[in-house]
Amino acid sequence: MTFHYINNYGAILQAYALKKAIDGIDGYSAEIINYIPEDRVEWPYEFGEAGKKLMEEKLDRLYEFLWNTCDVKKEIVRRVDGDKYDYYCVGSDQVWNFEISGNDLTYLLKDLDKGAKKISYASSIGISEQKLFPHKEIYRELLSDFKALSVRELEHRDWIERELGLRCVTVLDPTFLISSDYYEKIMTKDELVDHPFMLFIWYMHDPDGLIKGIEFANTVSRKYGLPVIHNLVKIPEYMIAHEKKCMFYEGVEEFLWYIRHSDMIVTNSYHVTMFSIHFRRPFYSFISKSMRSRFDTVGKAFGIDNRFVEEYIEPDDINDEINYEEVYANIEPLRTESKEYLLAALDVR
Repeated sequence: MTFHYINNYGAILQAYALKKAIDGIDGYSAEIINYIPEDRVEWPYEFGEAGKKLMEEKLDRLYEFLWNTCDVKKEIVRRVDGDKYDYYCVGSDQVWNFEISGNDLTYLLKDLDKGAKKISYASSIGISEQKLFPHKEIYRELLSDFKALSVRELEHRDWIERELGLRCVTVLDPTFLISSDYYEKIMTKDELVDHPFMLFIWYMHDPDGLIKGIEFANTVSRKYGLPVIHNLVKIPEYMIAHEKKCMFYEGVEEFLWYIRHSDMIVTNSYHVTMFSIHFRRPFYSFISKSMRSRFDTVGKAFGIDNRFVEEYIEPDDINDEINYEEVYANIEPLRTESKEYLLAALDVR
């Protein structure tokens, strides 16, 4: 159970990664439950029939990836109950963030039979402790039934243990449970750009920071002389220096290609950051207060705090130097611990 059906490349790829990781355990196979809330709507980003058609075409591409690459069944599930599977795994992504799910308790597996085995993998609550307190008793009641609990952020692990009295661990985002070879195989084989470029991916969960992000992206673009590929629909041409193209309507396969082949990345996206690290690309991630916990966890664990910025920094202080040998020396023990957690939760260990 996860967010797999939404217009977000990272959400789809984390679902793909966790399925692949479980499928790789001898004797186990995973199915992504095709649960989609009835009120879920993806709004077009451009007005009129043309915008609606573009969005429909993009969603068709994303669903094709889910059906063909992730083996998601086309039949939509509106209720998850009973005890059909040997184990139910919730996560990753912000499945326990009520501000996103609209207080949908399905992601807390509230309707399963009493004996159903429930685990979580890198589930994210995504909101501050202050906003969590009104929901405290709901979390306590429903998470108490879980056989094994893991979350993505240190802040939420601490909150679950301190406020709910439940044992919980942090694990790596599932995109790091499998190697970059998996992503190389599924990315497009087409050469989408035949010259150096910078990738600027910005999601509007932080609209107030967009101007700061654009200003910083323009500074980086000018410093390295790189044209910019971005995901901002219908943005005025004058706002981005050396604009090359918008890739918003492209598929998962192209999304991976742009990250893999970029010469510099500026983003506020968690999963763009994860794949920048996967492909060992130079990047900067802008963080906002509401998104701080996830980036703080990654920065401390991977030893790359200096790649996360909150404000404009001077051109002379910008660099493309990341010691990925050291980064991966930090990642490998975390990968091992995360795999061991999953094996123990599934009674393999």
